[in-house]
Amino acid sequence: MSKLLFNKNHFPDLNLILEYFGGDMTLGNYTHCSTSIAKDPIFTLECNTLSDIRELTVTGLTSHINEFVQFSAKGGVVEINKKSALLVSNANQQVYGQLYANLCEEHNLDVEIFFDLKTALEWLEGSTDTVRVELELQKLKEEPQIFQGK
Repeated sequence: MSKLLFNKNHFPDLNLILEYFGGDMTLGNYTHCSTSIAKDPIFTLECNTLSDIRELTVTGLTSHINEFVQFSAKGGVVEINKKSALLVSNANQQVYGQLYANLCEEHNLDVEIFFDLKTALEWLEGSTDTVRVELELQKLKEEPQIFQGK
């Protein structure tokens, strides 16, 4: 059974929600994780999001990306008129991320893919304090929630 690792935190002074995703993402465990995310009040804030998916393996069909977006939009996870940066480290993440970004456009969510943290932060118009953000991301990785799916 695949495991999706997830953690997040809100940084009001940066107008930013940091997310960490690791492990394996399948439609099943993403759906379970998204249901939990939708219940969290920090995701109703008008903050931009930086999602670190550098330790994530996306598995499944590319058609599942559309199901991810549709599920997220119904559950309120996809917020309107916010920016979301995906921080990636390989081609697998970039391809799935770009498919996700293209589909999110239909829901007025501006998603961009970045290999570099500083560039992502500049695009989000937030802090360019990469040292602080990397330290905060490291803390998120230390105690993630685990979501299992088929």
